[in-house]
Amino acid sequence: MDFARLFLGRPQDLVGNNPRIERILSRQKTVEVRRRHANLRSGDVIWLYATLPIGRIMGFASVVRVSKGSASSLWLAHGAGTDIARREFFSYLDGVHEGIAICLEQPVATTCLALNQMAQIRPNFHPPRVLTWLSDDESRRLRSLCPPHP
Repeated sequence: MDFARLFLGRPQDLVGNNPRIERILSRQKTVEVRRRHANLRSGDVIWLYATLPIGRIMGFASVVRVSKGSASSLWLAHGAGTDIARREFFSYLDGVHEGIAICLEQPVATTCLALNQMAQIRPNFHPPRVLTWLSDDESRRLRSLCPPHP
């Protein structure tokens, strides 16, 4: 994986005790859906952040491709990989002209890093609503604090 363009994403649908991050890490969920465009390309790496009450970086995955389209076209192409019911998928994209499907591969679980430890990476860190880009120095520090599980 190319770590030149790392970023930290906080999917809005990964909330509370929701098991979706574990499902990405176990390869049961291979597609992340977004309501807004994310400037991603094949080869980018997403750090997976579980929102509070978990509040931890759990791992990372590589972006294979990013597809844009209507809810119907995205469901036909990627619905099986989203790991959510059709009704939930269409409800999430309701009112959006063009949704985004981020196809993921090679997920890696890491030693978890708590939200309050992110200050070691970026002072005054606050979880992003969609995603935030990391500088080369920030990504190096994050990789050193979150090594992959053996």
